[in-house]
Amino acid sequence: MSIDIDEALQQINLKTLADLSTYELQHRRCNSSVDDRYCVELFRRALVEQTDEVWSALQQCFNETVRSWLWSHPSHDVALLRDSEENYIAQTFSRFWYAVRDQQLEFTTLPAALRYLHATLNGILTDTLRSHLRGRAREVSLPEPGCSEPAAVEVAVYRITQEALANVAHHAQARRCCIQLRTDDALHLEISDDGLGLPAEHHMGVGLFSMRERAAELGGTCVIEAAVAGGTRVYARLPLPKE
Repeated sequence: MSIDIDEALQQINLKTLADLSTYELQHRRCNSSVDDRYCVELFRRALVEQTDEVWSALQQCFNETVRSWLWSHPSHDVALLRDSEENYIAQTFSRFWYAVRDQQLEFTTLPAALRYLHATLNGILTDTLRSHLRGRAREVSLPEPGCSEPAAVEVAVYRITQEALANVAHHAQARRCCIQLRTDDALHLEISDDGLGLPAEHHMGVGLFSMRERAAELGGTCVIEAAVAGGTRVYARLPLPKE
């Protein structure tokens, strides 16, 4: 009696299958040419059997893979202010399980399964980062209707605000950020937060330098300083051409 490869894989006990899958992943990380059949079979069992034992084996096998994706995400530093890496990993497998169960998905190759798992983590991080930004109250006072600033000033305001908010999101650990905008003979932009403030030995990075440079190009000024009530204040004054 002959047994085909698929039948042979299905007869391997779970512990052995998990060990073989871990071995495959180790070789995969070293860019070695390796057959992914054991990893694919582990995913198949998890999707078909849907038992805690198989899902636990799958998670233990791919934990470090998800962890490496988390740390390579461009906004991992902000995301980790909101939750722990272990929780992100657990959420990834939990959401992945519900998604593949509801959609009755099947994966015939390991890259296909990993792409879906990676997309699941990215979805969780995106939700977290959106919630992080929505949680900061922003107050915006706009100029009077009918006031039309030149395009160069509009671009400078947008870029300075963009850079200031990026600094708040990545470094300030603030609960609140306030944006104020008013005009007279110049456009005045003020962005303040209630975060950690500037460090004692503050050195101007590329982002802060670019804000000052944008203002200077238009004959204006941009000041980055400690706010009176704590946190950081960015104030830019951009002159408007007389009509």
